[in-house]
Amino acid sequence: MPTPDLRQFNTLLPEFRADPYPLYRQTRERFPIFWSEAENAWVLTRHADALAVFGNPRFLNAELGQIVGRMADALGQDLPGLFALFDALPFLRNPPAHKPGRHFLARVLALRPLAAYEQEIAAIVQRLLAPLDRDGGMDLAIDYAERLPPLFMGGLFGLGESESLFLARTLSGVAATLDRGQPMRVYRQLNLRLMEAYELLREEFAQRRRVPRDDGLSLMLALGEAEYALGENQLAAHAVALFLVGFETTAALIGNGLNLLLAHPGQRRQIAAAPTLLDAAVEETARLEPPIQQTSRYASEACPLAGHEIEAGQRVLLLIGAANRDPAAYPEPDRFRLDRQGPPNLTFGSGRHACLGTQIAKLEAKLAYAGILDRPGLRVRGGPPEWWPCQSQRRLKSLPVALA
Repeated sequence: MPTPDLRQFNTLLPEFRADPYPLYRQTRERFPIFWSEAENAWVLTRHADALAVFGNPRFLNAELGQIVGRMADALGQDLPGLFALFDALPFLRNPPAHKPGRHFLARVLALRPLAAYEQEIAAIVQRLLAPLDRDGGMDLAIDYAERLPPLFMGGLFGLGESESLFLARTLSGVAATLDRGQPMRVYRQLNLRLMEAYELLREEFAQRRRVPRDDGLSLMLALGEAEYALGENQLAAHAVALFLVGFETTAALIGNGLNLLLAHPGQRRQIAAAPTLLDAAVEETARLEPPIQQTSRYASEACPLAGHEIEAGQRVLLLIGAANRDPAAYPEPDRFRLDRQGPPNLTFGSGRHACLGTQIAKLEAKLAYAGILDRPGLRVRGGPPEWWPCQSQRRLKSLPVALA
């Protein structure tokens, strides 16, 4: 592969979606940090540099609500559902504004102990895998990885299966709004879908107000009204935010990890023989195929970084997929190793914006992986995997498998 041309470096290009890792490696080896005109940002490829930005309070989130708000005002657009969601998602806010929402959602996620969630997830896993044994095949991305997280989150909320999957269908693709250069029509379409989701959730909140239950929506209602002074639409937006926190990224994590396990039968046999390796498998698959490939910050003031001076207002692009394969942090970084040593990977972020649902997401992945271990004849059907056309998220479209 030729030396990367930094003038042409652009993570919207199709080759980044198909297989970004060779490009990451070549760029990191020759230009570990550089200014990209296409990205309008300093691009970071090393683990230590990305970790330094995550931990530096002078690097802030570019608040998407403000950016889209300026676009909407210029075009005379009204997007109330979208702006309510942007306001409710803690990772789109900066301190101190992000703290109340983050604390609120974390309290709802902790409705029950992790051990109770483990039983619920295991039951969903067995139910979703039943067609594999019955029919001899299924699509592990569409019918397993993409259904497990919304069914778990819906159960946490106290929703039935149809309502949970309705929310998943309605909210699918929200991650694309984080990609740069999106046209206003994308935000308009998402706003319409959000209004449908809010309508369902407002009805559910009305039922909980009449008859409280032991579920996440009842807890959200009680906390939201008593302690956080949230109105009806704000409650619906926070419920959507929490559902999203536990849905798309986790689905991508599971699908990507299953693809790796099926491509590495030796490691799969190791785990089947020693299930205690499942935790290591989750960490390693998350490192190798992170569902969130990149995130960005901007400098609130001028500050040095890796021998460069980042000017106030300049953006930095953290390539998590590259940092997770940095040989300075992980020997043999492209290999799938169950004995992996090294620092924590950056898949779930770090610092004040670390993923709220990390422990639950890892538990779902662990149990999803465990579900296929006792089926040694499982094999992938068809050609190379296809990926969703999303810049910031790496997520399988399909993973058809069959039992030998």
